[in-house]
Amino acid sequence: MKKYRPCRVDVRLSWEDKEKLEKKAKKTGLPQSTLIRFLLDGYEPQTRLDDEFYIKLDELRIAIDKLQNYARIGLLRGWLDMEIYSQVYKDTAMLILDIKREYLLPKKINNKDLKLLEKINKNMK
Repeated sequence: MKKYRPCRVDVRLSWEDKEKLEKKAKKTGLPQSTLIRFLLDGYEPQTRLDDEFYIKLDELRIAIDKLQNYARIGLLRGWLDMEIYSQVYKDTAMLILDIKREYLLPKKINNKDLKLLEKINKNMK
């Protein structure tokens, strides 16, 4: 469900800043308004990766799910030690989280990267 946003904000930018905003939105694959909301919250969205990355990530998830299912069967039948299973489960879960953090989730913005955001904030007042 889409979040209702009743406020409309018109912002004046130089041609250079407009081009920067358009390039950054295209690079991240986000609409400009979503990009601005991320920036206002202090986050820099990641560059959108090519489709092959997402295909490979899905394949990795499927492979991990299969391994975990086999491990559960092994636990039930006594073929697998619970400690080993727990460690493998934690390691695979951490691998997926590390990939998300590194390549998918937005990063917190450094102060030096806030020039465009400061300009937008000044124009909103």
